[in-house]
Amino acid sequence: MDLRHSCKQPSLGWYIAMQEELKLLGDQEVWTVVPLPHPKLNIVGYRWVYKIKGDASGNISRYKAKLVAQGFSQQPGTDFDEIFAPVVRYDSLRLLTLLSISLGWQQPDQLDIKGAFLYGYLNEEIYVRLLPGNDFPGSCACLNKSIYGLKQSPRQWYQRLTGFLTPLGFVTTNFDPCVLIHKHYLLIIAI
Repeated sequence: MDLRHSCKQPSLGWYIAMQEELKLLGDQEVWTVVPLPHPKLNIVGYRWVYKIKGDASGNISRYKAKLVAQGFSQQPGTDFDEIFAPVVRYDSLRLLTLLSISLGWQQPDQLDIKGAFLYGYLNEEIYVRLLPGNDFPGSCACLNKSIYGLKQSPRQWYQRLTGFLTPLGFVTTNFDPCVLIHKHYLLIIAI
């Protein structure tokens, strides 16, 4: 059952979800308010994306709100250079599942990192509009980290994650850059 169409949008649920998202953005120090550097500078917009999460029986379990950049307004060469980010190949997942079963390994664990893209550092200077109520004439927000919706966010997240795992002894495999194997322990990570 699609919960987005089956209920009215309670304002309190969305308000709490938006506040949680803004707290996460603030805790990660995603942007800094700065004076507008140049009047003709490209300022990327944003929008709120809402989602209702349901439980197994179809009841509403929580509301999610995410502030997403309007990446379609980014200009190539100015706002981004490279956007490709590797994703684990389906064949690699099949191989890892087969190895796990045939060698009697533990059941694989899955990890979801809340606000994953917010951990990626940007190489470019990206400016976004300020949120309503926080807008000061002649000011904008300079992003310190990537946010959802930017064209380079997946790439920046991948680079940050592999940059963290490599000093811990993980190396990327030759057959798939999203499969990392630990040098000394039998530990495999698929991104």
